[in-house]
Amino acid sequence: MIQKLYKFTCADCGLEVIHQDRDAARKRGWAIARDGKTCYCPACALKHRNAGRKSAQAMSGEQLSFGGVGNA
Repeated sequence: MIQKLYKFTCADCGLEVIHQDRDAARKRGWAIARDGKTCYCPACALKHRNAGRKSAQAMSGEQLSFGGVGNA
């Protein structure tokens, strides 16, 4: 039996890998967009998950501060 393989290319960094199907890619941390054509490697996927209409979010290590009791 001939098994079909698919090439996934990260839209951000250009990393290319070959997987058996979408499920195998997702199990290895790849994010695949709803259109099925755009995908992101595990390193770039975090900033694209749950981004909504704002698209890719900038990842920063800063914590938000809330003006309340105990915050200066």
